[in-house]
Amino acid sequence: MNTDAAQTSSRTEADVSRAREALKQHALTLARQWQALTVEGWNPAHGRGIQLAARQIVKASERLRLSLSRKAAELEEALRLFVETADAPESDQLAHLSGLISMLSSSALEVDLAPLQPDPAPARPQAPSGDAIAAARVVRRLGLVGLPESLTEPLAALAREQQLDLRILDNPQALEHETELPSALLFGASLIEPAAQLKRMINDSAGRLAQVHLALISDRRDLGRRLVANQLGLSFFEPPLDTAVLVESLGLTQGTTGGSKILLLDSDRNRGIEQAHWLQAEGCTVRLVMSTDELAAAFGEFRPNLVIVDNDLPVDEGLAAVQAVREWPGGLHLPIVVAGSSRDLRRREGAISAGADEYLIRPVRPRHLASVVSSRLDRARRWTARHAADAAAGKGLLVRSSFLQRLRQWTPRREAGVLFVTLDGADSLRRELGLAHLQAVDQLVTEHLAPTLGAADLLGQFQDFCYLVAAERTERHELMVLGEALRQSLEKVRGVLAGKRCELRCSVGVAPLKIEQIEQSVDQARAAALAAQNLGGNRSLAYDEGSNALKPAGREARAGAVLARPEEQPATMLGQPLLPVSARVAGQFLLTPCWPSAQNDQSALSYADVVKLGGDPRRLLMLDRRLILQALDLRANQLAKGRQLRLLLELHPGQLAHASFMPWLAAELKRRKLSGSGLALVLPSSLLVDHLEGLKSVTDSLHRLGVRVALGDFGRDLAAVPRLKLANVDLVLLAPEAVRSDGGQIEESALCGLIRRAQDANVQVVAREVERRDALASVERLGVDYVLSNTIAAPSTEFDFDFRGWTG
Repeated sequence: MNTDAAQTSSRTEADVSRAREALKQHALTLARQWQALTVEGWNPAHGRGIQLAARQIVKASERLRLSLSRKAAELEEALRLFVETADAPESDQLAHLSGLISMLSSSALEVDLAPLQPDPAPARPQAPSGDAIAAARVVRRLGLVGLPESLTEPLAALAREQQLDLRILDNPQALEHETELPSALLFGASLIEPAAQLKRMINDSAGRLAQVHLALISDRRDLGRRLVANQLGLSFFEPPLDTAVLVESLGLTQGTTGGSKILLLDSDRNRGIEQAHWLQAEGCTVRLVMSTDELAAAFGEFRPNLVIVDNDLPVDEGLAAVQAVREWPGGLHLPIVVAGSSRDLRRREGAISAGADEYLIRPVRPRHLASVVSSRLDRARRWTARHAADAAAGKGLLVRSSFLQRLRQWTPRREAGVLFVTLDGADSLRRELGLAHLQAVDQLVTEHLAPTLGAADLLGQFQDFCYLVAAERTERHELMVLGEALRQSLEKVRGVLAGKRCELRCSVGVAPLKIEQIEQSVDQARAAALAAQNLGGNRSLAYDEGSNALKPAGREARAGAVLARPEEQPATMLGQPLLPVSARVAGQFLLTPCWPSAQNDQSALSYADVVKLGGDPRRLLMLDRRLILQALDLRANQLAKGRQLRLLLELHPGQLAHASFMPWLAAELKRRKLSGSGLALVLPSSLLVDHLEGLKSVTDSLHRLGVRVALGDFGRDLAAVPRLKLANVDLVLLAPEAVRSDGGQIEESALCGLIRRAQDANVQVVAREVERRDALASVERLGVDYVLSNTIAAPSTEFDFDFRGWTG
């Protein structure tokens, strides 16, 4: 009887073990199928594989009486629609499927599985035996288990940088033959099961293996395995790889200053010895030198991890020493701290410009010196580790020397520029966060700047809270657009650093890039950024090489955006009435397109501002056509209100010569059921001299459509005045400076001559900027037909001027 019960119990345990093993295998199959789907994209074959695995999990869960069966059935039902119809799931549906699969995989692998005898072929990866692990001695070493070459190479470089012994193993069973167990084991993502088993052995070792750290790493993003790893308490790493976090997670960090070598240059021996004792108490090895010659002799032999330079040496020898260290082999990325007695800001900026990373003002306290050295050493190690991975991937925040070195290798084929980004309020940030959180600031800034940049752009650090960007664009204004985009990306930062809420603002300087004068280009961009800070910050300025002046980059960026996408940024149409003086036609308005700024401290863009950037005729053509359409719509709306308006609109001359312009304008007038008589296009008077025949042809074509033609700034070019009668135009707008003296008085003789020329050509005359009563009386007496006066009727979006009440 007892024998039968024992046999029954044995069979029951065996059945349960087989069911658990089957559940585990189905869960792994489910994860592999999902992995294939995420790599190759959705297809019905993978969908059927996932559906089959879900069905098997339902059966295995029911045998084990687990609640997983309900979720597995839900997954099977969710997949049925896509498998049977061959439709691809949408992104939100894929996210739902991913959540179900991750939950099922992690829950299935959490089941405590009884060890089973593995099938001889093919053998699945297994963890080493508990006896072998218990007998091994733990040593500080990095072990890579089952990793592909794409991951092995950068991790080997990391091990060299961290001065770690490295052991590469093909599979977990190889650990059984090791007498020394690595303190850090990094498993390939496919070895999640043996890693979990080894994790349980470590937990059961009663603290003997507590110093062994495990983690999983994948060469691609894998949400399912990440969730499973989290459920099992294993760290999981995937691209982009943060080597600093990986080193910390595996317990490979050492004391930041412990064992570091500090080369200290100080002309005061007693002070130098005192500082050396402070650093030695932190575990550093310090060599004291008292001159730049001794510094040069000790540098190659001592190979320091950090250099401290005395800035009180005579004749700026300290700055020369900083520059020399940067040029010596191994000095490009070396942390350099400068200490001096001067509180002059220019001395500090000079040290930073020479290549120093930090400037300390004497007297220096022991704790402050130790904190700065520790922070700089820690940052240098992180930079070096991250730079190895970033160099392989071709991305990341470069140190200044690497940035400039990469920049010298550039061969830009288009407009290239350097952008200098400096955080506003850097001193307060330094006080609030401390040096220990500089790395977190850099990471936060990089996360927000990088998405704004193109694939070929470079991002580097100039110094604390200051960053460099090198970019190449088709046109200059696109660099200004980039500067504004960088500024706005940091303006949106709302984060927590050092337990404090953090809001970042920055100022941006833009300068043209000259490969043969890179340092000068950087200095120009930096000067522009500092000037932007002095103006209140949170703005961008551009260095204009032609005028050797700083100009608001945001204005040029806005103009470029208008040109690039005129349909997305319609102009605000301001209308100024033409006040009848000698003539009697009312209801005429001169249109002035403008583009107001979203920021209160920036003025609106004018049409002339936008045209200055019009290097591409096609863009100007599109802009002009958008403005004409706005003018026609404006007239149609006013007609619907019972107002008969005649609108004058200034255009760029090159657009009217385009072959498709006249047919396009005729079609738009016809579509709106408008006559051309309500529209007059204003062209520059210089066409009378430069392109008279073209002007005559355009005028004839526009007249056939009923559209009038006006010439602007008449009288500015005296050579154009006698040619007026050769072109059949309708109006001329006088240039204000042509009829006004230096004192602002009307030059009646000049005005009379221009009016006579216009009357001989049967052209009406419009005088601009007539603000005073005596000036109005003069132009009326001389025969001007219309006047424009800001005093009487300024430009407005309301086209409701009372012409009947105007008495002239």
